[in-house]
Amino acid sequence: MNIKSKILIPISETIDKIDISDNKKNEIKKEIEKIDLKLNYSIWLQRNWRPITMFVFLVLIVFDSFGVLKFRLNNEAWGVFQLGIGGYVIGRSVEKTRSKNE
Repeated sequence: MNIKSKILIPISETIDKIDISDNKKNEIKKEIEKIDLKLNYSIWLQRNWRPITMFVFLVLIVFDSFGVLKFRLNNEAWGVFQLGIGGYVIGRSVEKTRSKNE
């Protein structure tokens, strides 16, 4: 379950039951929607920064292999790529293991 189903939806349902004006209810619900949008954005970025980074590495390697770049990738760049692959694999493994335990 995510934050929206655990917290935001019950709050919204509770607001409907409280005896306050409709305008106030709408204001509160708009604020809840803003919070939901912010949470979804940060979660998307958290989940996708590694794949985006690895995609950029892949594009650089392909471009370097075909001589598209005006410069050649040096050995340090290949070291960073290898480190990135290792970190990506280890990071994903830890995330999946942790999510199974929760």
